Amino acid sequence: MKSTPFKTLLASILTWAFVSSAHADTTYIRIGGAQAFGDAVHRAIAHLFGAAAGTAIPYTLGSGNVYSYTGTNISKAQSSIWSGTIGGLPVIIKTSFTGSTDGIRIVVGSVPISFLNDSLLTGAASGGTQLPTTGNAAETAVPDAAAADSFQGSTVFSSPTLVDRKVGAGAYVFVASKDAPVAVGTFGQPVTDASTAAASPGTSYYPGLTNITTQQAQALYNVGNLPLAVFTGVASDRTTTYTPTFQTAGINYPSPAQVFATGRDYGSGSRIVTFIETGIGASSNVVQYKPTITGTSPNAVTANQVLYPAVTAANSPFGFAFPAGSDGNPSNGTLATTVLPSSTFATLGGYYVSYLPSLDAANAKAAGAHWLAYNGVSYSPAAVADGSYSLFAFEHIFYRTSATANQQTVLNTVANQLLNTDATLLLGSLHVSRPVDGGIVTPAY
Repeated sequence: MKSTPFKTLLASILTWAFVSSAHADTTYIRIGGAQAFGDAVHRAIAHLFGAAAGTAIPYTLGSGNVYSYTGTNISKAQSSIWSGTIGGLPVIIKTSFTGSTDGIRIVVGSVPISFLNDSLLTGAASGGTQLPTTGNAAETAVPDAAAADSFQGSTVFSSPTLVDRKVGAGAYVFVASKDAPVAVGTFGQPVTDASTAAASPGTSYYPGLTNITTQQAQALYNVGNLPLAVFTGVASDRTTTYTPTFQTAGINYPSPAQVFATGRDYGSGSRIVTFIETGIGASSNVVQYKPTITGTSPNAVTANQVLYPAVTAANSPFGFAFPAGSDGNPSNGTLATTVLPSSTFATLGGYYVSYLPSLDAANAKAAGAHWLAYNGVSYSPAAVADGSYSLFAFEHIFYRTSATANQQTVLNTVANQLLNTDATLLLGSLHVSRPVDGGIVTPAY
């Protein structure tokens, strides 16, 4: 039968009404916050949408549930969109991670940010659909919650008070550039200089750039660079003629060798937790270097560096100015896979040190960078659990008290999934606790 304009219009109206009704019945959850916490959040969401427990990425969701994401894989995704059912509720969950402190800022201030558009669910798969890095359809919306790795009180965005679900813990690791010198020889044996250690590694010891203390961290980030000898205590690392014992022969190396500070921007939870723990101070101005890198890993080279540019109050999302050097990299992933795996000594006469969440630190190590012990203790989940490794913080899900009943139900379900199964470090696995970020670590038994 031939369609009439009226029938066509009626069909359009009915279709629009159906779609509008479907969306009206869907609970939307938009989550901002910490990139470092994103892997655990995505894992929890995947399991709530039917991914089998213990399966590796890419997650395959239950029937009728789909997701799309940006990034190389879902564990590193900065943005994602999920559609399915949780506890009988039709739900669309979106994530957009710009930093832990920034996540608290945008929830407290109801600041709209960019999330992936609903249209990107068209063609999405239960096994996940990888989207381009840029150019995706987007919406601007106020986030409903923040996944953060610091207490709200650690930030300047402490009012109004948000609902705080403490759901897990996460650790951080100082990491040095890939060509930083490592330990050589037998611990405890005397050493006069690096050349002696190299000539007789069985009887001499060169400690290398393998540890950082709270005092060294404070000094390094206060001035931006320190001589390598501060970290090694070796006489030859203090001399004005640096012998490239542990480097490529034939290069005219500058001296004395330096260790340069780099790290994250003001919106980062990694930054705030590390600076509180080391005594630098959560909101302190520091000196961090911004590298210029040529080539790609494993052959990337840091060709030059400058201090991170100063930021005026008018151009700052945080509402206050900070001087040259005090800003930082907006991405843990870039620090882990681009900055720290680059060669630095031949061009800079030294090495970078940065702080990273444990997952990104593992990625940096896999790319050739080196982990540093903190106050003489190497990172491991067991060392965090027994309290000997104190560079850790709790993971939180924050949301406004004005969240709808359905939003609270979904967010509490996500929080419980993290608490019981999917947090980076499960609270139940820790034998210690602390009342605030950087607080005294005490037994929990």
